[in-house]
Amino acid sequence: MFDVPIHTRADLGARLIRADGSHRDCGVVAGGNVPLLLRRPVAWWRRLWAELRRSQIIPITLTFAAFLAAIQHGDSGPISALVTTAGANYMAADFLAASANRINAFNWHDCGTGTTAENVSQTALVTPYGGARQSGTQSNPAANQYRSVATLWFSSTLSIGEFGLFSAATAGTLWDRRLVAPTIGVNDGDSIQFTYTLTVNAG
Repeated sequence: MFDVPIHTRADLGARLIRADGSHRDCGVVAGGNVPLLLRRPVAWWRRLWAELRRSQIIPITLTFAAFLAAIQHGDSGPISALVTTAGANYMAADFLAASANRINAFNWHDCGTGTTAENVSQTALVTPYGGARQSGTQSNPAANQYRSVATLWFSSTLSIGEFGLFSAATAGTLWDRRLVAPTIGVNDGDSIQFTYTLTVNAG
């Protein structure tokens, strides 16, 4: 979560593929689907509101009631993109010609069972699922969009509650950590295809 143009947003879609070949489109599990996000309890939104104000991502004068009203009506104006401080620093360094940082490296998908709220200081998933990260297929579905699509496979029964986009197959920098809502239950042999779409609008 850092102070970028307020028209920047990222949506995370998921498609659950069962071991028997059947599949279920989970839709947008984090990002732009406001009715889905509103399934969270009020206490969760209050904690998020307090953290955003403390970090000066939203105005300190924005009341909790006004914050909830903005979310309910799909107004992302008071909220920045959910990007970590480490991710923001990485992007800034990419502007330097001599830097080894390259923004297109953010193409490694990982997920886990953690449900701790997203925080600007996070550098890793809370509880990674234990399998290997997978690199995504990158594309520009629109001139102002970046998309990365990758599939993660599972060898045990888990409840997937978090997603992260990283700059490397191991370690690396966490660009964006998102909670998956509702969580996605998987079993041995299942997989999830994640679609991460970053939209940057001028203005």
